[in-house]
Amino acid sequence: MHKSANVQPCDVAARVDPRYHRVVAPAKKGRSGPGLDELLPVKLFRALSDPTRVALLIKVLDARRPLTVGEVAAGMPVDTSVVSRHLAALRDAELLVAERRGKEVCYRMERGSVAARLRQLADALDSCCCAPEPAPKARRAAP
Repeated sequence: MHKSANVQPCDVAARVDPRYHRVVAPAKKGRSGPGLDELLPVKLFRALSDPTRVALLIKVLDARRPLTVGEVAAGMPVDTSVVSRHLAALRDAELLVAERRGKEVCYRMERGSVAARLRQLADALDSCCCAPEPAPKARRAAP
């Protein structure tokens, strides 16, 4: 590997910290609010990467009321125990809230907090990663 005095190793590369299941990047001085390292939870993206989980999330959202595991599992092509595990993953990713009602567990979405998290992520991406691209230079016509 070529080493040069002018080339410094990149110290801003993000990595996944397995202890916290979050992307960890060096902190920037003087920033206000949460940084990308705090807004990119791996559990959130892992939960949304599974099509079955997304379908279950949509089913809970469409119901507009808390649903039991059995109600969510009704009409799904997977077993109730699999649905239960998927709902737990969505809960762990803080996309759903679980409430125990007697022997049953009901799931609902905490709409405000999820929307706020996604807005914060979009704002953070806009502020640090989406610098405006320079306008393309006009080409001169050949004489």
